Amino acid sequence: MNYEELMTDIKSRKLKRSYIFYGEEEYLMDYSLKLLKKEFVDKDLESLNYVVIEGKEADFDMIFNACETLPFMSEKKIVVVKDLNIFSRKKSDEGRTVKNSSFAELGDYIQTLDNYVCLIFIEKQSGVDNSLTLVKKIKKVGDSVNFSRLKGKILNDFVKKVFEEYGKVIDLSNIRYFIDSSSYFGMNTDKNLYDLKNEIGKISEYAGNKKKILKEDIDVIMSRTLENNIFKLLDNIAQKNTDDSLRLLNEMYLAGEPILRILYMIIRQIRFMLMYKLSKKMGYDNKKTLEKLNIKEREFENIRKKSENFSEEQLKKALNFCADGDRNIKTGIMEEKLALEMLVVQLCVYNQ
Repeated sequence: MNYEELMTDIKSRKLKRSYIFYGEEEYLMDYSLKLLKKEFVDKDLESLNYVVIEGKEADFDMIFNACETLPFMSEKKIVVVKDLNIFSRKKSDEGRTVKNSSFAELGDYIQTLDNYVCLIFIEKQSGVDNSLTLVKKIKKVGDSVNFSRLKGKILNDFVKKVFEEYGKVIDLSNIRYFIDSSSYFGMNTDKNLYDLKNEIGKISEYAGNKKKILKEDIDVIMSRTLENNIFKLLDNIAQKNTDDSLRLLNEMYLAGEPILRILYMIIRQIRFMLMYKLSKKMGYDNKKTLEKLNIKEREFENIRKKSENFSEEQLKKALNFCADGDRNIKTGIMEEKLALEMLVVQLCVYNQ
């Protein structure tokens, strides 16, 4: 089950008796809990109908007693158990597993829960193994909810909504530019929706009384990662924009990025774009191509989109130029910064 399906359960007021929340997006878990509380728990009776149990302190009796107590003047009672750490085969820090703990009877008990209770397990510190007997028993009356990263229209709508909360408007092209600049889908990133909200707040504050958010506002506030800058550099090269390409290269250099590291990332992304095109040419679908490239899905999406700007012939020639530049640097024929500048110019000119 995913976040959108959980929203359907909540909005239709058809809650299952138990859920396990897990995944990368803590923001979505927290938001879902707030919405559950808003929809099903009277604020004046929250202390009676909304119970939170910390996993490190929990045992079966605590969960049992919380669930067995009837809701007070409410159709639902929500019981939240945080970080119990018994839903994967990996032992928790406390060495807790279902078999060696007081939770051996938990699965059977959950199947007997009355409809007035919704028991939710929040697993922010560990994953969930859906093949475990305990998880399977819970899913007979409930479900596990994977809060994965948002993408596509859902992510675009999230960004737009947060800007609107600050009284700002932003068009779709700048929403996409903001997401790209945020490195939310970066190769090695822990960026989440809390980070995006924080960045949106800073951009909105910088914009002041101006209502519409533009690309220039985003550029002033957001610091781009090397990976993001490389993709931006390749965009400029595809557009035959030599001046902006050299400017961006100089910004990376002045920011302290080693020349060989920049060259490595350029070669890496060009190679992946070429591999993507060749895989598609051979008839592989995106899933199989992702397996062949052996990269994260977030980076794959960037590779897929950027590869549309280049032909197969251009990418092959670009790799030859990169090999020449690498050789010039390593053999001392050319000073490394000059060699990289010459490479960027070559790539821009060749694509004209």
